[in-house]
Amino acid sequence: LFLIISAAKNSVFMTLWIAFDQMVVYHRFLGHVTVATAIIHSCFYLDRLLVFMSDNIYKTGFAALLCGIFIFVTSISFVRRRFFNVFFWSHFAYIGFIVAVYLHARGARPFILTAVTFHGLDKIVQILSNRPRQTTLIKKVGSRTAKVRFEKPFLVALRKHNP
Repeated sequence: LFLIISAAKNSVFMTLWIAFDQMVVYHRFLGHVTVATAIIHSCFYLDRLLVFMSDNIYKTGFAALLCGIFIFVTSISFVRRRFFNVFFWSHFAYIGFIVAVYLHARGARPFILTAVTFHGLDKIVQILSNRPRQTTLIKKVGSRTAKVRFEKPFLVALRKHNP
């Protein structure tokens, strides 16, 4: 739940005046804890993995673990800095991770649905609040250049306020 909530550029937390770089720290920490916990959890079932691999609970757990490890490996500084697109696009494996965990752990389903619902609502708020409402200024700067200034969306205007 907290890992999804701390996803980068999350508009709800931006309105709470939590800076983007601070959210990235929380997101990375929670991601590391999630993957480490999944690895430790799976270590307790290694002896049963090959025998019971036909059982859906093992398949979905293994799929979630692979998605988590894939995201983690591509998030290592070396990969992230040299192959940013790989890092960026690999994070869409979180969809596979969420689906696999949902199918793997019945007890976690209410928490997963809550997190996914919250994330979806937050994305809707983010999309609606970041679209320009009206043009406030159009000014010709050069022969082929125009300066267009848009009204700041409400949530962005709140975020910029530093009391």
